Amino acid sequence: MYVYDNLLGANGDGRFIPVGLAFGSMERCMLTMDEMLQSVGGEVTRVLPFHDFHLWEQFPSRAFEDGLHVAEISLAAGEPSRIERAAVAR
Repeated sequence: MYVYDNLLGANGDGRFIPVGLAFGSMERCMLTMDEMLQSVGGEVTRVLPFHDFHLWEQFPSRAFEDGLHVAEISLAAGEPSRIERAAVAR
């Protein structure tokens, strides 16, 4: 999966769309995206499309002066956020 729109549709209508570069069978791509969504119980935020800038909105994140971002996807139990302590937050 390339971006959230692959799963959610361009207008949030839930229609799978093939955004991004794909190789092989488009049908297989669509079936794989459906399997991914089913494997996380339909919780889209548990699927990580690493090419989507919406990750910075879904998860705590930090932007740096050079334009790079870091998103805090998951922490071990009891671990404090590193993003919240950062001097420069989203």
